[in-house]
Amino acid sequence: MKKQQGTIIGLLSAAFVWTVSSMCGFSEDAKPERLPARIVVAKVIGDVNATNQADKTTRSLKQNDVIFEKYTVNVGSESSAVLIFANGAAVNIRANSSLVIADFLQDPFSEPYSISTATEEPTTSITNLNLTKGEVVCNVKKLHIGGDKGSSFVVNTPVGAAGVRGTTFSVRYIAPAGGNGKASYILSVTEGAVSLSDSTGNSTLIPSGRAGTITAEVTTDPVTGAVTITEITNIELIDVTPEQKAEIQAASEEVAAVEVNALNIITSTPQVAPPIVNPEPTSSPNP
Repeated sequence: MKKQQGTIIGLLSAAFVWTVSSMCGFSEDAKPERLPARIVVAKVIGDVNATNQADKTTRSLKQNDVIFEKYTVNVGSESSAVLIFANGAAVNIRANSSLVIADFLQDPFSEPYSISTATEEPTTSITNLNLTKGEVVCNVKKLHIGGDKGSSFVVNTPVGAAGVRGTTFSVRYIAPAGGNGKASYILSVTEGAVSLSDSTGNSTLIPSGRAGTITAEVTTDPVTGAVTITEITNIELIDVTPEQKAEIQAASEEVAAVEVNALNIITSTPQVAPPIVNPEPTSSPNP
């Protein structure tokens, strides 16, 4: 019943070194509470834009731009974007994708932080991403998950959600044409382990080298865009194919250019940056 879709899997890392003032926009006197943290647009290929959910303005993204939570990033055909989060996570948004940054909050920190050498996030953070179509490849540093204010990193789709503690993985959601019909979900893990939960509450731990797939029949409200699931299969575990594993190296080479330009990106980013606003909205990329 299920057919595995090709998935691009990549290792993402970036040699970014920054302080709290350059990434999170916090002052030394800031209170130790979670605040909206910065997301640097480290690399852009082709047609990529971001929509501010608050005022619905949209603008094209370019390298070194800074965005925050409550933005939707749309990537067109033959395009991609690499986002570097202040908690050390890297997200590669693939072609024909739409990613909502629903929440990204982080505790302030003042010590220099090097993503290339760090094995865990600098301070606790909350990240909730909604993938409405397409594919993202993520590399997440080890999260501080203990206590009442522990960290979380979740990639949601209409049919499944990936909960992460620190790993490299890919999520692909293939929405049906026109919004109604069969939807496919694929979670592929190349490092660590990821908890996959479906819309019914069932969950399975996906280890390294394995992928979890879900197929569902869905309908989409033409006005609100809300997705209703009418039928869903159980989570199925399959092996990540040799072809997919080979693509890890290709994705690593793509990110190499980001590493080379790391210091330039950080030093060229204003110390305090407002959310992106464009007085002349542009249309989203064609699906």
